[in-house]
Amino acid sequence: MRAETLPWLGSRLLGILAVCVIAAATAGGLLLAATRIEGKWFIAVVGGVSLLWLAIASGRFERFLLGLFFFVIPINADVNWYPTLYRWAKSLELSAMDLILCGLYAAWIARLVVERPSRTIRWPSGATPLLCLIGWGGLSIVNARDPVLSSFLLLAFAKSFLGFLYVANHVKTREDLWLVARCLVAGLILEGLIGCVQHVTGSPLGLDALGEQRVLIDLDVGGETVSRVMGTLGHPNDFGKYLEAVVPLALALTFAPVRMRTRLMSAGAFGLGAVVLVLTLSRGAWLSMAVACAVLVGWLLVHQRRSWVLPIGFMALTGLVIALCFTPLITARSLGGDSGTAESRLPLMRVAWSIIRSHPILGVGLNNYTTVMQLYDPTPEGISFRYPKPVHNIYLYLAAETGLMGLVWFVWFVWAAWRRGWQRIAASRDGLVRLILLGVACGLVARLAHGLVDVGDLGSKLPFLWLYPALLVARSASANE
Repeated sequence: MRAETLPWLGSRLLGILAVCVIAAATAGGLLLAATRIEGKWFIAVVGGVSLLWLAIASGRFERFLLGLFFFVIPINADVNWYPTLYRWAKSLELSAMDLILCGLYAAWIARLVVERPSRTIRWPSGATPLLCLIGWGGLSIVNARDPVLSSFLLLAFAKSFLGFLYVANHVKTREDLWLVARCLVAGLILEGLIGCVQHVTGSPLGLDALGEQRVLIDLDVGGETVSRVMGTLGHPNDFGKYLEAVVPLALALTFAPVRMRTRLMSAGAFGLGAVVLVLTLSRGAWLSMAVACAVLVGWLLVHQRRSWVLPIGFMALTGLVIALCFTPLITARSLGGDSGTAESRLPLMRVAWSIIRSHPILGVGLNNYTTVMQLYDPTPEGISFRYPKPVHNIYLYLAAETGLMGLVWFVWFVWAAWRRGWQRIAASRDGLVRLILLGVACGLVARLAHGLVDVGDLGSKLPFLWLYPALLVARSASANE
């Protein structure tokens, strides 16, 4: 049966939403008055109850949650338990995405029980090495200085695997991909607007319940203090990692065979995201997105036969506007001093390599890098004492915590997803499917490239390393692919 997209607009749905919000606000107000809880919990109660009832009332509960699952990626509304003093270690968290994933699995299990044996679970490409990575990470706990910390990241890996498995089994049709793409771009527009307001006002918007920090990070750029925008991701570098993954998708949709209004909205999202990316002052994100966009445009110029004069002209215009408006800022950030942050990269890599040589099989245990890094510091300047941060390279970080075999499993997983994704792109005769997958693939390229100079974070905070491969390996049910 042909899947239908959600009716996002319409008087009936908006009316239901209004009733849900009023009911949830009433319940939340009573709870707030009775228990005197923090305001963020009031927002959580109102938002959660409203969305739950709206999902039920829409008549498409699972598809509603699927779209919401991708939309809330940048909304870092989570609860953290952090019982240690290790700042850069992964904490135990419960996020909005976790709750939505629970709802998706509840609906999936219910369908399997009712419709069995007509429904089956498909084991997608890449699932085996990903599961092996999680298992190997579990084995690494035997070397962990703090096994409790290891259990936190192991749980995050397990949640990532569940997300990968669900998406790979359910985002299979043209309509599924289109729903996911629109929700990702909608989230990009929301975050872009928040970032612009942060830049204009020079202060946060009071959205700490959604993950925004209460103080913007200031940076001395060319002798001038500049506030780095962060959206609701909590840190400008995390915001940059989010933008570099989604902006290429918005760019790809500007070339898609859809209505002109949709293409213009995608072009606007691309331009907005590009501007906000500059304002994060994340140099790694700048370079990573430049690589991803170059790959995307190069592929289009080689493989597409129709004219792309208007979209390419828009890209050139966007680049020109950004260059005219932000050249002094970009130049100062690229060539100016950064308090030794860039110079610390190579010494920190030496620390990671020292750990790998000492523990090549199982590493020092998941999430335990920061607990032992100062014990393996071979640098004369004691870099891990001056900069008590993990290595800015997710591959060395993974190898240090899980051993070289853990890195092998991860590379195998990425290669399997990449290979399957490019096969789908090459074989697809549906222009929309091809361009969505191309945008996703280029977003994955950006994240992998940024991983070469990025603080290691393989958890579920920004799950593009797990969800984008799932979109690439999902077997299409369309005859056009």
